[in-house]
Amino acid sequence: MPRTDPSDIFYGTSGPTDARIMQVAESWGKTEEAKLIPLCGQSGQANDVLLSECGLNRDDIFSTNVVSAKPAGNDMKQFFYTTKQGNAEKKLKVKGLFPKEEVLLGVDTLRKQIEAVKPEVIIAYGNYALWALTDDCFNIKDELGYKTPTGITQWRGSQLYASEEMGGVKVLPTYHPAAWQRQWAWRYAVRHDLRKRIPLALNNNWDPPAYQFQLRPTFEQVVAQLGSLLEHADNFGDLTIASDLETRAGHIACAGIAWNELQAICIPFMCVEDKTGYWSEHEEIQIIQMLRRLLTHPGVKVIGQNYLYDAQYIALYWHMLSTCWRDTMYTHWVCWPGTPKGLAYLSSLYCAYHRFWKDEGKEWVAKMEEEILWNYNCIDCVTTFECNKVLTDIARQLGLEEQVQDQMDDFPLLLDMMMRGVKQDLVARSQVLAELMEVIAQKERELEPMVPVEIWPRIPKAAPWYRSDTQLRQIFYEVLG
Repeated sequence: MPRTDPSDIFYGTSGPTDARIMQVAESWGKTEEAKLIPLCGQSGQANDVLLSECGLNRDDIFSTNVVSAKPAGNDMKQFFYTTKQGNAEKKLKVKGLFPKEEVLLGVDTLRKQIEAVKPEVIIAYGNYALWALTDDCFNIKDELGYKTPTGITQWRGSQLYASEEMGGVKVLPTYHPAAWQRQWAWRYAVRHDLRKRIPLALNNNWDPPAYQFQLRPTFEQVVAQLGSLLEHADNFGDLTIASDLETRAGHIACAGIAWNELQAICIPFMCVEDKTGYWSEHEEIQIIQMLRRLLTHPGVKVIGQNYLYDAQYIALYWHMLSTCWRDTMYTHWVCWPGTPKGLAYLSSLYCAYHRFWKDEGKEWVAKMEEEILWNYNCIDCVTTFECNKVLTDIARQLGLEEQVQDQMDDFPLLLDMMMRGVKQDLVARSQVLAELMEVIAQKERELEPMVPVEIWPRIPKAAPWYRSDTQLRQIFYEVLG
């Protein structure tokens, strides 16, 4: 039954008020507004089916929204002040946004609902739910004069905790049902998130594993660790390692090696504390010589993620051609072509524990503590190692091992091409480009009569309509239906 008392904190919600699982969407749509029940429209019904596929029953889940109301035009931005108005009128700024009273009341009500229901895990659908529930697991961008939250694409599938204000409950962010209905491939990611992460939350298996990273090693520790790996390779000839470099200003900043899913060493080469480098010249030469032996050893299987990038730096600065037995990016794309292929996305699919980390050290700045970059490097290594184990099994199950090997057989050739460059016929290239531009222009002329003037005014030098997300959305969802 709908909960219709506006003075009740459970107004406009559904599901048991002692549920183990809570799901939080952003706001009402037309159907939700009429029925006073969250997630009951077309996208909500589709989400119920998805929940069922994941072994979850909507009737067992407490459902609510950040705001139990319908924004004008179904646009969440309408619940916020524009950036100009917010600054000019000195409106209250909350986590980078200028919320109106509806949002302030909605977030406070959500806090009270969490306090009353005491869920073990909250599913956060979309950017605004992620913004409301966490302190810093989102970014802020400018959109049509508003500050809006982003980050659900990066953070989806992460094992997070709500802010202290929101009860510190486990939070699983994922795509909003309306979003994955527009991008059908996202549905598979949401299904994976729910099937894999919700049981972890309910079984109190939510926290990161006990990683063992060597982040500021001494020379003796580096020599001992690399020596141990080389000894294993010499004696047994079956050593698998994951290798990853971080670069800074076009140079190698550090090199990471992982030999299982939990243990890794980061070997720094650049260091803010000493502009001459982390090591003495003699020490650095000896370390690079040991790395050369390790990365070219016939008994070592080197794994990387987009390892051509790393291998070109190794060739350029260390004057050797690293082997690469498996590249997780290649294997993933052989198995699931056309899907995202970044390491964070792979981690969300294949790792037992996942929390988005790629914003923490990817863009290094001088004020950043070196340990942040070094820890980032080690996480990349152990994640690559774990992803490879799972992907190897998947490729075997799909009967794609030969195709994966075909890709890896091209690795030396591609590296050679990267290092020496590829000769181009500039005349032929210009000719092909001109032909393609003419084809594009012809298609523009054919499609132009279909585009209403009110959507794409015929202004000289205006950008083509097909380059505007807003105009494409209007054409396909409003004009063409």
